[in-house]
Amino acid sequence: MIPFAVLRQYPRPLGDAVWSPCLGGFSGARVFASATHILKSWPAGTVAERVRKIHQSRQHVAGLPFIAPLVNAVDAQSFAESDGLIWEVHERLPGAPVDSLSVTQLESAGSAIAAMHSRWPKSPAITHPIRDRIEYVNQKLPLLRSLQFGTDSELQSLHREAIERLSPLVIPNHTLATQTIHGDLHSGHVFFQRDGVSGVIDFASIRYDHPALDLARYYGEFGNPAAGVEAYRAAGGSRAVTTDLVCGLVRVIAAGTVLHWLPRLAVGEFATDQRAAIVRRIGGALDRLS
Repeated sequence: MIPFAVLRQYPRPLGDAVWSPCLGGFSGARVFASATHILKSWPAGTVAERVRKIHQSRQHVAGLPFIAPLVNAVDAQSFAESDGLIWEVHERLPGAPVDSLSVTQLESAGSAIAAMHSRWPKSPAITHPIRDRIEYVNQKLPLLRSLQFGTDSELQSLHREAIERLSPLVIPNHTLATQTIHGDLHSGHVFFQRDGVSGVIDFASIRYDHPALDLARYYGEFGNPAAGVEAYRAAGGSRAVTTDLVCGLVRVIAAGTVLHWLPRLAVGEFATDQRAAIVRRIGGALDRLS
């Protein structure tokens, strides 16, 4: 249910709209849709300063046709607050995510990612996008064999496959420059209308990191990271993004996905409908490690 106090903080047409709940992810955010707009509550505990910084970073790409404009509240803020939660409204984008990419869609996605990266500021910091993730994988690996799944044959099978496919990873000793990136550019966050990108959503993970991460996260799901890098570079994307770097990141991200979610399944953290989605996510990650 949407608190009346939230809608009262926005222009009247939004308050009079009919809102329907949307299926959410695992962050704790709640999302509602009207015919023309999306209303989202950030997860409990999110602080206003974080949302303000994310919205400021989002403004760099706001002029792109596939980025939904935020709607300001009546006090001119880009979000509203009610009962300890932060809410935002943006225009509803056309299209929907896809399960597989045509050549034209692959190229359109590469152009869209390159356009965002070209508008976001660079960082004076240097890092290596794989190093921290490899350290996470190597720290978690010793715990993998100790997980227990009782008589659950489905999870036992996933567990055996994870043990077979995961092994310690070598940490690189060089560093790379960073810039602002989307940070969570999975397939569900990119919409297509016909063959063109019509929307990129959910900027909650926006941060300074290496641009190769966005390509590895997105194209890795479709099994064609090399073609994705080619399309991205052809569209003017960062020359620091190489096929070797992205393909290496695809494997590291997949290993991290397995080691993040499998222990949570072992303790029965998720409801039945959530569990099915997590099992699919782990299965996809294991496929990328084969």
